[in-house]
Amino acid sequence: MENKAMTDYISDRISTAIQASGKSKAQIAKDIGVSAQAVSNWTATGSIDKYNLIKLAHATGTSEKWLISGDTNTTEPEIKDEPGQYNATEALLPELIEVIEYAITHQLSNYYNNLPPIAQVKFVFQLYDLIYKDRALLNVTKDMQSSTLLKMTGN
Repeated sequence: MENKAMTDYISDRISTAIQASGKSKAQIAKDIGVSAQAVSNWTATGSIDKYNLIKLAHATGTSEKWLISGDTNTTEPEIKDEPGQYNATEALLPELIEVIEYAITHQLSNYYNNLPPIAQVKFVFQLYDLIYKDRALLNVTKDMQSSTLLKMTGN
């Protein structure tokens, strides 16, 4: 029952983020590279994979953390002043996603696959925060031992 409530809240936040961005679901879908039906499904069910969640946050100007947990200093999503502007974080996003996907697929697959879905999402964000805060890790994450990565994320 808790997971149902969690996805209901996530679907509400997804809808709120899209509305606050001033974009249509079709435009969000185009920005992310998915179908408009996929975006409609996210707003209806709250079921969204981790990579599309990161892309959705980027496309709507919200934070991934807010979309997952609603946790910010305010109850509303954080909208960028100028969403069309390309900043350093946006430039780094594809590389971050690639490194995180590699770590989960190759180094941490046994650990990750045994986590429940919501814990998987939280774990992805732990990795994202860790690598984003120390950008030097982008160059060395693929060479790290899984035990080192787990210790660095607090797992």
